[in-house]
Amino acid sequence: MKHPDKGPRRISKSRPRARTEARILRAAAERHPDAAPNADIAAAAGYSPTSTGYTNPRSALRTKALVDYPGRDMVRAADWLFT
Repeated sequence: MKHPDKGPRRISKSRPRARTEARILRAAAERHPDAAPNADIAAAAGYSPTSTGYTNPRSALRTKALVDYPGRDMVRAADWLFT
């Protein structure tokens, strides 16, 4: 018997979050080296800035050190991505 957390079903559940993270990161990277308002990044990624569909993946990107929050309601792609 396969472990329930592995296999195609588990992978397909993780894909939407990875796509959202990619959209957020792309939007932040397009504005690098500047920080952008959170609302602008969310809109560019196709999300509401207050939805958990946006805030959770954005937080995951920060945990992975791919984006930072340099100020209140600001998002910026990490410098190391461009070195």
